[in-house]
Amino acid sequence: MSISAPRVPSLLLWGGLAVLLGSGIAWFFEHFDRRTEFIDLGFSPEARKNEFLAAERFLQRIGRSAESRPGWKLLRTLPSSRDVLLVGHLGPLNTQRQQQLRRWIEAGGHLILSPPKDQHRDRNFLHSLGVELREQPDCACQPPRMAEVYFPQDTQPLKMQFDPRYALIDRRQQAIGIVLSADGQIQGLQFSIGAGLLSVFSDLKAFTNRWIGEQDHALILARLTEVNESGKVWLLYAHRSPWLGARLWATVPQVLLAGGLFVLLWLWHLTGRLGPFLPAPQLSRRDWSAHFQALGDFHQRQGSVPILAASAQHRIESAWLHRNPRLRGSNLQARRRWIARKAGLSEAEVARAFRPLSQAPGHWVEAARLLQRLEQALHPRS
Repeated sequence: MSISAPRVPSLLLWGGLAVLLGSGIAWFFEHFDRRTEFIDLGFSPEARKNEFLAAERFLQRIGRSAESRPGWKLLRTLPSSRDVLLVGHLGPLNTQRQQQLRRWIEAGGHLILSPPKDQHRDRNFLHSLGVELREQPDCACQPPRMAEVYFPQDTQPLKMQFDPRYALIDRRQQAIGIVLSADGQIQGLQFSIGAGLLSVFSDLKAFTNRWIGEQDHALILARLTEVNESGKVWLLYAHRSPWLGARLWATVPQVLLAGGLFVLLWLWHLTGRLGPFLPAPQLSRRDWSAHFQALGDFHQRQGSVPILAASAQHRIESAWLHRNPRLRGSNLQARRRWIARKAGLSEAEVARAFRPLSQAPGHWVEAARLLQRLEQALHPRS
């Protein structure tokens, strides 16, 4: 048995393929590398609705009992006075609601809020404490104001950002704590009311989803919302007065249900019949003579019978002249004599057929009969 040596062309072919493959792999790794990129898809629908969602989850992660809600309903029925209320948008409060909220603070509650930014919104609750909001719209393009917040348990002040358009004014100077920005503007005030606290900030943007991770905002929120073991932190967002239907449903749902039932019964009553059923009318087809009679009555009322008759006279006379074109050059008497002879009528009848109609109904009937005979004579039956 003999073993043949591999052929040289095959070795060259496989060697060339290996070199090409190696060169391609080296080129790929030289020009491409693995990277991890994060694409910001924006806030989730829940986060767009709830501006304090990130703050709620942060407090829950550090062991606090926290919950975020739309504010209007919880402000009507306040929680335990051991809790903390952070209100993002404090709407208008009547005198009764203001007194109720003040009694809740006096009993030990802690309310954190910012004044309404709309000049037409109700600020009476804060005005009773001497707190006013100063607005500077021309500062909208300036960078955020930086302020230092001091807490007893921290050795260093905490940094907090504020909207440069807003600052607070303390008219009565009864605050137990003040937050000043670097340029001396008042950005926060804290009042002791009874056994509770009221913390007022020029804005609460630092605790919203977009800014809670900046500076020391999260730690400041944790310090402000410290509660005992049985307390809870409530974050109230988008506090707006609901429409009338929502308020009525929350207050007197029985009245709305009774009203809806009454409307349904009233509609059902309208569909009821009075008396026995009537048979459906039998629609019989009208006789053609009745249609013609109605048509004639209509044209008679409109005064258009002479116009229609003149049109029919001209059409029939033109048809006879078309049958014998030589009559166009003859006089009227010769023309009607020839038509009378061909149609089997007298010259007087032909004259009456083409004479302009008078207002007498008998003349209309006679003219229509004669014109009909003249048209039949043009097309005799075979």
